[in-house]
Amino acid sequence: MDKDSALIRDGLKKRIKAAGLRDKIRATRSGCLDQCEYGPTVVVYPGNIWYGGVSIDDVDEIFERTLLKGEVIERLVIPDRLLNASGKMEEVRAEWEAHRAQFESDEEQD
Repeated sequence: MDKDSALIRDGLKKRIKAAGLRDKIRATRSGCLDQCEYGPTVVVYPGNIWYGGVSIDDVDEIFERTLLKGEVIERLVIPDRLLNASGKMEEVRAEWEAHRAQFESDEEQD
């Protein structure tokens, strides 16, 4: 587990504990789940929501919006068609970058 992934997990665990939700929500360590190409990854079950390129700055939003409210954060979602693209990243890199870029341009307009 790289340093950023550990910080993300620890941040989620702190938020979960502070909210008194340790009996309902868990933040556990895993490998890259065959999604290494997308950087630190968070998977939310139930819901099968896959977030890629997650940073420590995303922890509060993931906790508040997804874990508490059940909302999907579209800018972090790894689209289903790009999941398990291991070994095919060159083929999907442009699509992944375009997916992320559309949300960056939306944020700049806000």
